[in-house]
Amino acid sequence: MDSLVKIDNSLVWDGIKHPFFESYYLSIHGPKAEWAFWLQYSLCAREKSKGSGFLNGAFLNADGETTVISNEFDLAKYEVIHADRFMTLSHSHIALAESIGSIQDQNKCLKWELAFEDPSLSFSLFPHTSLYQLFGTKTKLLSPRMVSFITGNVYADGFKKEISRARVHQGHFHTKKLPKKSLWASCVHFKEDSSAYFELYATQVSKKLSLSKVSIHLGSEGDHLKNSLMNHVATNRLKETNGTWHFSFKRALRKYDCVIETEEKNKASFAYQDHSKRNITESVYPLAKITIKVYERRGAAWQFIKTLSSEKCVLKSCQV
Repeated sequence: MDSLVKIDNSLVWDGIKHPFFESYYLSIHGPKAEWAFWLQYSLCAREKSKGSGFLNGAFLNADGETTVISNEFDLAKYEVIHADRFMTLSHSHIALAESIGSIQDQNKCLKWELAFEDPSLSFSLFPHTSLYQLFGTKTKLLSPRMVSFITGNVYADGFKKEISRARVHQGHFHTKKLPKKSLWASCVHFKEDSSAYFELYATQVSKKLSLSKVSIHLGSEGDHLKNSLMNHVATNRLKETNGTWHFSFKRALRKYDCVIETEEKNKASFAYQDHSKRNITESVYPLAKITIKVYERRGAAWQFIKTLSSEKCVLKSCQV
């Protein structure tokens, strides 16, 4: 029987579906958040067997030095579908056991040789059975490796970073139509709880009504929160001010107030056309800071319980 990692990572595009967008992504951080590596494999199928594949990579130092590269590939010229790999773009691929490849642009180059361990946690952010039946839901976001470990090497402009059993989040995303605005964030490196993990995905439902559709995974100290807030998180609950995102949510007797801070110097920007030939702008912040404050209802008041914080959060905003 295939593992959940293999099932949820299996390529959905069959070479015929169109329009269709699909991507795999992962992020790795240095032990002290002194650097971060972001990698995304994507395909945009615009017509039958036609479209583009993209490899987007970024290596960032905390001092603001960045290597950001995006390579485009003609899907008609490459065999994207392989029995033993999830996605292959030219000589780069992601598979059950590994992610190997390289991208270059003029004098810049990124190369990676990474081996995965079996994950300790695998999740689907949305229910499988009802995913395409819910109103407004055209997207499937999966976390085959919500928390896993990775070993290998990353090369950025000739400099080598050795990675030994680093915590990693690896996701899989596919959709028939990209939302006009979306926000995704993940963290698996919390100072106060080494086992904690977090993932958020939000899409704009109505600009006029300032409504968002938000789904959240949060685990800490053995508790797992899976909260899908459909179409009722208003701007006073999810908002951005000068690169800082604020949002809050409740479950039973607990309330969670979250803040994610980003800096322009630690941004990697990518621009391309999606499967419907619309212009996409992606902004990725691999060294964002996150703080989650947890409160518990005690009578009529909310009592502070604990804080979860990290300097190794990844945030990606996408606008079409």
